[in-house]
Amino acid sequence: MNKKVLIILLPFVVVIIGLAALLLFPKKSQITPTVISSLTPTPTQTAILKPLVVKPPTDQELGLVSVVPSPDPTGQNKISPIERITFTFNKSVDPTTLEFNSQPEVELEKYFSENNTKLLIQPQGLAFWKPNTDYVLTIRKQLRSKDGFSLKEDIMYNLKAITQGGE
Repeated sequence: MNKKVLIILLPFVVVIIGLAALLLFPKKSQITPTVISSLTPTPTQTAILKPLVVKPPTDQELGLVSVVPSPDPTGQNKISPIERITFTFNKSVDPTTLEFNSQPEVELEKYFSENNTKLLIQPQGLAFWKPNTDYVLTIRKQLRSKDGFSLKEDIMYNLKAITQGGE
């Protein structure tokens, strides 16, 4: 490349890298601790404490086969702020029956694989999982397979977005 072009582009590259670092690595003083104000956990807090267990479904039910990334023994999943989550089901599902939410709310892109056995979820557009934040993603039991089976219960998946260096 021409040296003049490199000299002109270098300040722009430095500014872009600096802005990306500010977004992905907030100062400790900007992180507000969460204080649990009661001894009775909310449904979201209960879901965070309860690990997701994937049990092999039978042919006579719709069920979850796997989740990537997989839950660790504590039920927590530490992911990057832009990582995608993949839920794999044992049957093709009807995408129109998907009822889904996240706590706290974040703009998410949700789409199914070609054969509708995989649900892929990731931050939408310029959105991202906020670092050092616990999330609970819920797939409601109203999800139905193309042959008419529903989930037996809601699927609740816990995750915590982390920066590359850890927490």
